Amino acid sequence: MTIQQTKLVRTLRCKYPIIQAPIGGVSTIDLTVVTIEAGGFGFIAAAYLTPEQIIVANQEIHTKTDKPFGINLFAPIPAPQIPDTYEDSSGILSQYPYQNAMTRGMRRVAAKQGNNEYLSSWAGQGLSLSQSQSTAELMSQLISEMETSIRRFSPKML
Repeated sequence: MTIQQTKLVRTLRCKYPIIQAPIGGVSTIDLTVVTIEAGGFGFIAAAYLTPEQIIVANQEIHTKTDKPFGINLFAPIPAPQIPDTYEDSSGILSQYPYQNAMTRGMRRVAAKQGNNEYLSSWAGQGLSLSQSQSTAELMSQLISEMETSIRRFSPKML
């Protein structure tokens, strides 16, 4: 199976399993289009847009690409009868479980080394590790790193 044959890539109709996060106030139409054209799946961050602004953004993206993209919205009303799994029995919010699980190994190594830089990188403490680059450069780097990882760990995917 190749990257292009994965269910995610087939479903989203993109070239690579790279998804541009729809972050309100940060994401732009140009960011979405560049991501799409580079082979990823782009999103309009529309949670705080008016219906009219969403229509305009949608139309503008359609003038720049014919590829699919997503529109991110919030559902501000809690779903009825679904327990809040992010709160423990004492009412205290637990750590975000997926990020916690995904960074467990990194945090263990960082703790052993006394390196606080990596203990809570998802909460903004890792900002000093960021670098300035264009979306096209970032997509190219992500694609290269993904292909290198696949060659190393799962050569049949390429």
